[in-house]
Amino acid sequence: QLKKAGFNVVKGFVLPATEVGSRGNWNKEVNSSLPTINSPLPKLDKMSINFPLIVRSSAVGEDSDNSSAAGQYQTIYPVKNQTELLEAINICRQSYWLPEAVAYRRQREIPDAEMAVLIQPYIISQVAGVMFTRNPLDGGAKIIIEALPGGAEKVVGGQFSPVHLEIVEEGRGKKEEGKRHPPLPPFERGEEEGKGKNWIVTQTSTNFNPVGDGELNLKEKDKNQSLEQVKNQDILPEKIIQELVNQAEAIEVFFHGLPQDIEWCWDGEKIWILQSRPITNLRPIWTRTIAAEVIPGAIHPLTWSINRPLTCGVWGEIFTIVLGEKVAKLDFTETATLLGSHAYFNATLLGEIFRMMGLPEQGLEFLLRGQKMGKPPLGKVLPSLPGLWRLIKKEMAVDREFERDYYQIFIPALQILENNFKQNSSQSLSELLDQAEQIQAWLKPITFYNILGPIGLAIRRSLFRVSEEWLPTDTAPEIVSIRELQKLAVKLKMATNYDGEIEAEFEQNQELQREFQQWLESYGYLSEVGTDIAVATWGEKPDNFRELLFAMARKGEGEKDNFKESFSVRSLNLWQRWRLAQCAKRARTKGKIAEVYGKFLAYLRLTFLAIEIKVKSQKSKVKSDERQENLEVKSQKSKVKNDDLQENLEVFEEKGDIFYLEFEEIRQWILTVGWVEERNPTKESLLTPLEKEGMFSDRLLDRAGMFSDRLLGQLICERKEQLEKDRDRLVPSVVYGNVLPQENPEIAATAENASILSGIPASVGSVEGYVKVCRSAGVSIAEGENPIIVVPYTDAGWAPLLLKAKGIIAEVGGQLSHGAIIAREYGIPAVMNVSGAMTRLQDGQKVRVDGYRGTVELL
Repeated sequence: QLKKAGFNVVKGFVLPATEVGSRGNWNKEVNSSLPTINSPLPKLDKMSINFPLIVRSSAVGEDSDNSSAAGQYQTIYPVKNQTELLEAINICRQSYWLPEAVAYRRQREIPDAEMAVLIQPYIISQVAGVMFTRNPLDGGAKIIIEALPGGAEKVVGGQFSPVHLEIVEEGRGKKEEGKRHPPLPPFERGEEEGKGKNWIVTQTSTNFNPVGDGELNLKEKDKNQSLEQVKNQDILPEKIIQELVNQAEAIEVFFHGLPQDIEWCWDGEKIWILQSRPITNLRPIWTRTIAAEVIPGAIHPLTWSINRPLTCGVWGEIFTIVLGEKVAKLDFTETATLLGSHAYFNATLLGEIFRMMGLPEQGLEFLLRGQKMGKPPLGKVLPSLPGLWRLIKKEMAVDREFERDYYQIFIPALQILENNFKQNSSQSLSELLDQAEQIQAWLKPITFYNILGPIGLAIRRSLFRVSEEWLPTDTAPEIVSIRELQKLAVKLKMATNYDGEIEAEFEQNQELQREFQQWLESYGYLSEVGTDIAVATWGEKPDNFRELLFAMARKGEGEKDNFKESFSVRSLNLWQRWRLAQCAKRARTKGKIAEVYGKFLAYLRLTFLAIEIKVKSQKSKVKSDERQENLEVKSQKSKVKNDDLQENLEVFEEKGDIFYLEFEEIRQWILTVGWVEERNPTKESLLTPLEKEGMFSDRLLDRAGMFSDRLLGQLICERKEQLEKDRDRLVPSVVYGNVLPQENPEIAATAENASILSGIPASVGSVEGYVKVCRSAGVSIAEGENPIIVVPYTDAGWAPLLLKAKGIIAEVGGQLSHGAIIAREYGIPAVMNVSGAMTRLQDGQKVRVDGYRGTVELL
């Protein structure tokens, strides 16, 4: 693909894949279908390819979106003659069944398949290396370049510490949003392209001077060099750095914004691209496109614990209607997540679904950069037509089915809730919990309508070319509510002689007060963020809207109330009115759906606030009972019981604290402490651990302490503090992987601090444990030992040992070595290039490995 696009890729050809053995026989020899010595030679002659050559593996599943298979299969070079070529092809194919390769496929659940072989000229390079188009630790905007004199195998092999450059082009993250760069090969842009850019260059490794026959003389350099200092390197001139950055950016754009791991070399004249593959640990890719509109701002834990399963479940239903059994292996609970308390949609998952539906590859750019989707090729869409027709029929039935459910389900349900809240002071905690669960059950069908209805309206508008301003708004709750308030403002204005009398007139006019109260009861369920139950409703802030009414009256608002209506109807011709008619009914249905959805969420909010109030009132009652009991002589057992009751009930200090707990936490807490009301359990329930998919599953409390006032209160305080920090943070529109990027993270090690060793951060995470020094890959590690292993280097052969570790420290190596890639794939914190690690660290020594900062702390 890159060569066809014009990038400087070495020419070559592929020997087609052949069966490499039957499944289940992991040591199977390559079969007799291997090519003879004559089969590749005509291609070599035809393409004018001369020896020496390089023979690379190209197995099915290798370098895929989810698995890199870094270093699992063998690459043979330099191949100098015909005899060596056949031998290299056999070795390459047989490497498919090497024990470490088989183990890798088993652990990644990759089925055994086929192995093709790529044959190319071997480039004798002056400098070679690997570069990441994104920071492999957190997906940040840094371009990482690692280089060594000679071939790139020295970098990926992990046995030498390379020059390690982290380059940030100022504004790179911002300029990519909303703009698509054409995939023009950088070398066609002219030599001046790239000069004059504002770069931040950090060198976190060593500078090399080639000496003698390939030996390396290490010269320590300052860890924060400017570009001017980098100019003076002996192996990477500034011009080459500029061209590598240009190539990295262009290749990432070519692959629709997917971060790339690129192997390159420089032969003294040209930069050659040897290989490009996705950075597997920077997945999934999360996007704020759509999510920022659906659930804006920082989100409370309770809101998300309810919203996520509802939304993800509905999207799963919709995609299942279209694709049927094709989506059986997809996990729709992963459709959305919270990062930094903000909602993100899974662009990787949605992109896969788009491809299943035959939508164009630009679909991923739509999610990542807001680009237009483009028209799908008819041939790719045809297989999905039956499923799309099922969805169309479902969409066409929305108006009819919603009207049926509106009267049969939603109106009766809302009436039940209204009646319950008239007597909510008499509801017990268990009854309020049942009510919260019942509201969530009612929310499921209305959420389906709330997603499919707007999608259908958008399709109809696009199909019939209907402008948004044509659409009726007489059922959109937010607009209708303000119009009604405007009418009330006109009445108030007409009842006064001058503006100074407006407030006084309202206080004296009982009819206006009654109408305002009716308005508040009708629209009080609305809030600033309709999908967030943690945000106060209009009904909870009457003073704000009374002041709004006064302001409207003073400004004479309301005279132009019918402007939009008259524009929408009177200025349209017959053809436009017919097109509008195809969308008008759905627009009104959408407004009614939004009203029902908003009311259910408002009642859900009020239910949780009622739980909070009930707990506080019960706490006061327990304290009062305790004071009376203290007047009498009680047994120590009773006193301890009362102390426990008081502790369990002292949880919420401020209104709204309950929204910092997840629903499952609230449910189990009520099932545990609710019995204090009647001195009997509210329900018989076996306590179960909190759901793993919860936001804060790493904070699970054990059964004994799970519901103590102190721990739950501490949890609420911590989440409050974190949410406040997240509110003020700069939220990236796209996140690569499951860690929010940190621009310019500090390296927390200094030469003066002997208790901290520094290296290159290779796999994100922090872990404490005990050291096990491993001088060979054959070291035995007992089951359950889970040590932090210290190794001299980490090439692919160390993979079985690395996977038994809870942390990895390597004396040499870089972020792009095979060991680092494997550590990231399995989420093992790792630090590479820790000078003297094999001698300074001893077996049994306790350390903390910080894979983000690149430090090893002696504890």
